[in-house]
Amino acid sequence: MRVVQKYGGSSVATIEQIKKIAENIKERLQVTSQIVVVVSAMGKTTNSLISLSQTITKNPDKRELDVLLSTGETQTISLLAMALQEIEVPAISFMGFQAGIQTNSIHGRAFITKIDTIRIEEELVKNKVVIVAGFQGISQDNDITTFGRGGSDTTAVALASALKCPCEIYTDVDSVYTINPQTFPNSKQIHKVRYDDMMEMALSGTKVLETRCVELAKKYNVSLYLGKALNKDKGKGSFIMESTDLEQMPITNVSIKEDITLINLNFKSPTLVAKIFEVIKKGSINLEMFYSGKYQKQNHLSFICPNSEVDNIVKELKALSKNIKITTFSEYVKLSIIGSGLSTHTDIATSLFEELEKQKIPVHQIVISEISISFTINKKDLEKAINNIANLFQLQK
Repeated sequence: MRVVQKYGGSSVATIEQIKKIAENIKERLQVTSQIVVVVSAMGKTTNSLISLSQTITKNPDKRELDVLLSTGETQTISLLAMALQEIEVPAISFMGFQAGIQTNSIHGRAFITKIDTIRIEEELVKNKVVIVAGFQGISQDNDITTFGRGGSDTTAVALASALKCPCEIYTDVDSVYTINPQTFPNSKQIHKVRYDDMMEMALSGTKVLETRCVELAKKYNVSLYLGKALNKDKGKGSFIMESTDLEQMPITNVSIKEDITLINLNFKSPTLVAKIFEVIKKGSINLEMFYSGKYQKQNHLSFICPNSEVDNIVKELKALSKNIKITTFSEYVKLSIIGSGLSTHTDIATSLFEELEKQKIPVHQIVISEISISFTINKKDLEKAINNIANLFQLQK
């Protein structure tokens, strides 16, 4: 039996925590013969490295930034290997390229194209714990690449898929909740979550798992578990799977995305549409709440994007054409109500928007799919909206 375990940055933030993780792995070896461990950089190391680069330049070269950021995970894998060896557990650490993780050439947001597991398999046969640096791989040009925020989750699931085994992701939260428990402590735990619901949560601002890792888990049917590091009671964690009976709640989760900007584009020439999407593709920007239409005899496009991408995309759009009128709005947040069959259960949408109207909370941009109802509201109305939605759909204890 084998397993891939992933430990996030908060779980390996100090040497003492790394030693505890090593002891936990040693204990797990009593029931699981082969373990591959994926780790993130220690604590806030990645943020520190980004800040370090910006002391030299505000716009670091993306290739060189990938080289710099990859050192965070490299530090963790070697320290964990030493900690395991110190307690007489054979272990070996691999950077992404040593683990056979091959990617495309998009620096800062690379996608895995192939994993050659030969070297990992060779070490597992020798009864060694294999420790792999998350978040990184190597391109066809032999350049180090990184996967973006949460990329270690993607590494773990991709390895589990290649090695044909379950994946366990350990972090600083003990399970998935109906609402962010740090802000709303009475939120309910969810112990079984469908892949599709979890993907929607990740896209909509629930930060317990990275979207791409859930996509991979669904695509390759990887058994995925989320729990708190060093918590041995799996009953307190969450299992993400293809289909479940769940707890039969009509609404599974309310996700909040705050760090967003609404971008409106107005232009006359319809030929600009394809060029606008080319700019978006070039920047690997995830579009949300996309709307297209005509407004006062002009073509109108609007969408929300992460605050971190706004300056870059506005700069690219201005360079594309002087005939695009660009306006941005940063006072909104996106709420997503996630569940099953929401496009056909119109009573849920009716109850939701009647409640918001009753509370005098203006709603903007509404998108409804089979598993979610998403909309934007003003930031000042967020707490009131969440409390009323939680009461309406019984999402708190």
